[in-house]
Amino acid sequence: MRGSVRRSFLVGISLFAAALFIVGCDDGGRRRGNGAVTPMSDAGTTDGNLSDVDLGPLPDGGGPTPDGGVSASCGDGNIDEGEECDRVGPSESCDSDCTFALCGDRTINALREESCDDGNTASGDGCTADCQTEIPPSCGDSSVSAGEDCDSGPSGSITCDVDCSFTRCGDFTVNSFAGESCDAGGGASSSCDSDCTLATCGDGTLNPFADEACDDGDASGGDGCSAFCAVEVGWACTAGSPSFCSRTGGGTIDRTTSPFLSIPDSSATGVTSNLSITGTAATGCTVASLTVDINLTHTYIGDLVVTLTSPGGTLVTLHQNTGAAADNIVGTYPTTLTPYELLFSFAGVSVAGTWSMRVADVSSTDVGVLNSWGLHITCL
Repeated sequence: MRGSVRRSFLVGISLFAAALFIVGCDDGGRRRGNGAVTPMSDAGTTDGNLSDVDLGPLPDGGGPTPDGGVSASCGDGNIDEGEECDRVGPSESCDSDCTFALCGDRTINALREESCDDGNTASGDGCTADCQTEIPPSCGDSSVSAGEDCDSGPSGSITCDVDCSFTRCGDFTVNSFAGESCDAGGGASSSCDSDCTLATCGDGTLNPFADEACDDGDASGGDGCSAFCAVEVGWACTAGSPSFCSRTGGGTIDRTTSPFLSIPDSSATGVTSNLSITGTAATGCTVASLTVDINLTHTYIGDLVVTLTSPGGTLVTLHQNTGAAADNIVGTYPTTLTPYELLFSFAGVSVAGTWSMRVADVSSTDVGVLNSWGLHITCL
């Protein structure tokens, strides 16, 4: 009999302890790792598995520590033991302490458009249930009352927002009087720049949330920052606003011109066509290699001398009285046409400036036209 009673007592104690574990406790918070045990059920899990359930304080080594701090591994992009999430940089779904972003968790998450977070989801205490700053009932009556910074009436003014707070870019309140098109709350979003203007590639304000790797203030390419605000090959751009781009090597420049110049007969002077290469694309570019396109019609190319001169004065003869009675010079030096002198002489010269092609017909009778020519330059 005694053994039976003892066994019944022990069974009862075990069942009581198990019930305590299942029921758990609740300290009123919304965070794991604070000593509270979530009831063992699949409520609130993502897939109905008990493996998702919070079974009590998590080991130190990531995310919130038992004393309320944040471990060193939080923010490295890897979800370590004890972390609910981990993002490198701001995130709409993950707070800076590596816990899931929730209204009422005492952490203001600007990307969730929270303007306040007082640790609860109750309204009437200055911060609404969806983490927005509450507007005093008297706001908009043009009289500054308790809890108001200012009151310019129901429409606000350039210095006072419609919620009766002083105008400030980054306060989540769009004030068109102050020139704001949007307000992402102290930072940027995919649609709003940090200066409270709409995110637009080419506006000179770098916005990584809008997938901009650079923004040099224009929407044209060939200057290091493309028309889609991506860094172009062979360039490096600063992370400032606006971005400044410079060559790192490997970029290319292509320029062509179509002068349609008549070549005078029996003239050593001939005709000269200029091709200007200027702007950011040419800045800092020196020639690693180049090719020269030419389209020249003439009935006796043995009469011709063709030269190319760089902005710095380096001169290379492309054609000199060869070809006899053959017609026309059409092609690319040195790939389909053989230059009289090697183009290697241009290696290392500065690209920026005016390049010149001169064509002279040094014999009589036959005439022709320089239709077009161009350069394809690879920069060092």
